[in-house]
Amino acid sequence: MDYRPRFAVQLLEAGPRRLTPAGYPRVHYPDAAVTTEGSDRVLAIELERTVKGRPRLRSILHAYIAARQIKGVRYHATCPETARLLAEEIENLHADSLIELRLSGDDDLQAAVSPDRAA
Repeated sequence: MDYRPRFAVQLLEAGPRRLTPAGYPRVHYPDAAVTTEGSDRVLAIELERTVKGRPRLRSILHAYIAARQIKGVRYHATCPETARLLAEEIENLHADSLIELRLSGDDDLQAAVSPDRAA
C-alpha cells in the first residue's frame, strides 16, 4: 500500500507496530512544516520540550533521513537533557547536514550541549 502524506515521514519500525490498526504505515508529523513555492520539498520544524526515549527518537530521525520529501529538519530543544540526547543521536547518525539543532538561547543550555562552544 502506497501511503505518503506530504508532511509526514514513515516510521521504519519493524514488527507488529509497523502498521496502524487500520493497516496503514505508522507516520510521524513534525510540529510545523515550511514549504516554498515551486518546490515539493519540506523543512520540518520540531519543538522538543520533553525527553523522548532513545529508540523512539532514533526511529523518527531515521525516518527523516530516509524521506525524500524532507530537505531539512530543525529541532528546537528547551531543556538540557533533550538537547544533549538530540545532539548525540544526530552525531551518531552523521545527520548534521540534514538535521539542525537549535537551543533555547540559554547560555547554560548551550554549554551543557556543546561545552567547547560555551567559551
